[in-house]
Amino acid sequence: MRIRATISWLAVIVSVLIVSMLFYYFFALSRVAAVGTVTKKMEDSITVSFEDGVIQTIRVPSDMQHLVKEGGKYFVVYHQNVLRKPFIIKLDELQKS
Repeated sequence: MRIRATISWLAVIVSVLIVSMLFYYFFALSRVAAVGTVTKKMEDSITVSFEDGVIQTIRVPSDMQHLVKEGGKYFVVYHQNVLRKPFIIKLDELQKS
């Protein structure tokens, strides 16, 4: 009887850990918004050099890939966390004046 109770408690603890991990994976993200220049285009990502000197590789969906021009200046918004690599949310080309 005691073994069954221990297994039940372990199952509850593991379930809570899994739910917590899923919540973190989907909802605990840091958001970055900045102006930068696209320095390199790859098959599924772009490398952006931001105005503050940070260089970041960001995943871009394939349907958005053809809109990005290498050397273009953009307002970029992306999300990231410890478990997920940076992925693009918004990409607006800045007008040259």
